[in-house]
Amino acid sequence: MKLLALACATRGGGACLISDDAVHVEEYPPEITGGRGLLPAARHCLERGGLSARDLDYVAVCIGPGSFTGIRVGLAAALALVEASGAALLGLDSLSVLHHNARELLRPEDTVGALLGAGRGLVYVRRFRGGEPLEEPALMSLDVLLEQRPAEVYLGRIPESLAERLAPERLLQGFATLRPRPLAEATLMRIEDDARLDPLAARPLYLKRPPAKPLEGR
Repeated sequence: MKLLALACATRGGGACLISDDAVHVEEYPPEITGGRGLLPAARHCLERGGLSARDLDYVAVCIGPGSFTGIRVGLAAALALVEASGAALLGLDSLSVLHHNARELLRPEDTVGALLGAGRGLVYVRRFRGGEPLEEPALMSLDVLLEQRPAEVYLGRIPESLAERLAPERLLQGFATLRPRPLAEATLMRIEDDARLDPLAARPLYLKRPPAKPLEGR
């Protein structure tokens, strides 16, 4: 089984190749934005594994929420690899990846809120319990979050204004980066459930409108 995972929905990112028992990871730092480091990372992983795109069985991609440009770049790269290889495509949301990365430190009985900052006092959130999601990813203000999405523990990219309102033991620090290896590992778990996406129906997970505005007169 050969799986290549692509993560670039947030700042930084990279690729992870799982080929039988070998794992190859190539990451790039947050200073490289918009998915510019994604294809070189994927190429390096394939080279280290001695594979080409035609050898892949699965391609995994993070479909958002996150950077509009990063999501588009990641999905376009994944679709191109699927077209070249005939591999199956699987998509996973950013918040599930963040949650999976911290799974070994979480108690099954706790409700856990995975967060990403969305700017202007808003956050993306998805809650989990026992490793399973409780609802779909959502976009909301911090006040609405605490009222409608309460959790024993919050992790991910936690806004400072939220951290000031919560006790330190309710914040799990160190899991704010969307990394390619947790994406690959979480995808492997979904493969067992045959959670395959139709490449023609794959869509990015946008929860808010892009900041760009049309030019006057257009």
